[in-house]
Amino acid sequence: MEYIFLGSGVLLVILLRSVLIVMGVHKDPVLRSFEKYGEESQYSPFIVMLIWGYIFIAYHLIIFVPSPGLFVIMLVISAILINAIFINPSSFVYRLRPYFNRFPRWFVELSQRTTREERRRIAYLWLRLPIRTRILYNTHDYYFLEWADLVLLSIAR
Repeated sequence: MEYIFLGSGVLLVILLRSVLIVMGVHKDPVLRSFEKYGEESQYSPFIVMLIWGYIFIAYHLIIFVPSPGLFVIMLVISAILINAIFINPSSFVYRLRPYFNRFPRWFVELSQRTTREERRRIAYLWLRLPIRTRILYNTHDYYFLEWADLVLLSIAR
């Protein structure tokens, strides 16, 4: 029984982390996606939040309502979602792209006014900030965007 609550707690922590990333309160994972060289990868925390939310709900339904019919329903829903995402991912992502690219707002604003190289430099300088400053910028998008502007001014040629 303890393992059920442990699993529940772990899933809740991961889901809350995903929600904080989508809300824009936790910026580290998005900024870490800027660090990579080469082709820019499209990081979508909204998709990650939806997946963890689905896993959280499925875990609790299967554990706390042990009905064979419910298990079959969860398998059917999972099969439909996997079919929609993996069989034709380009059309799935294309149709839902406006929803996935809305969050977090600071990311949208920053990516509209910076280049790939500038975002990479912002990400590397983010790592050099003291932890208290990062906490301040995590919770205040206005100050973070001002700091990003200062970084861009300092690297302007």
